[in-house]
Amino acid sequence: MEGTLLLAYLGYNLANLARVEVPIVQVNVLEAKNNLSALLKLLEEGKEESIVIARNGKPVAKMVAYAPVDVSKRIGIAKNSPLVVDDWAFDELDDYVAELFEESLDEPLD
Repeated sequence: MEGTLLLAYLGYNLANLARVEVPIVQVNVLEAKNNLSALLKLLEEGKEESIVIARNGKPVAKMVAYAPVDVSKRIGIAKNSPLVVDDWAFDELDDYVAELFEESLDEPLD
């Protein structure tokens, strides 16, 4: 039973838990507010993978343990890498774009 540990930790009667399978750990907003430190500890220690917080029995949020992102997957990883290939024809493109602008300057404005 995945939710047994959390419910027991929050003071629920273990005799009642033996009769009910709890596939997802879910607590209401008031329980989450009153037991936030305990819930965070369960996530930190890996005793629970996630905890769903519900309002009026309807899930509205999911708490999960923070997993730091690998530095190699962050934006800016290519900071010192060349951004273009060596044989890119910038001069040809620059001339073409300049011609387009010059042509548009020759046309009268409406």
